[in-house]
Amino acid sequence: MVELPEKHFEWNSFSSGRVSPIVESEQTSMNPAEKSLQDAAFQRYVVPEIPALLRVARSLTSNAHDAEDLVQDTLLRAYQAIVRFDGA
Repeated sequence: MVELPEKHFEWNSFSSGRVSPIVESEQTSMNPAEKSLQDAAFQRYVVPEIPALLRVARSLTSNAHDAEDLVQDTLLRAYQAIVRFDGA
């Protein structure tokens, strides 16, 4: 398993209709246009899958809190990797 560097982050409100991580401990090397594309791709491809991710996580864990933690970790990894996603 590949370990990601430790980051301190939180997610903005799911109720706002937009979900993206707020990374506090690192500055990104992306320019604003790249960041905007990353956010748009995340919204298009990942956010619609959150309910399914929660269902699967609940089936894999013993409680809702662990399931939410699992999904949060998954969403962070997806957000970081979305720039390499080719849409296929």
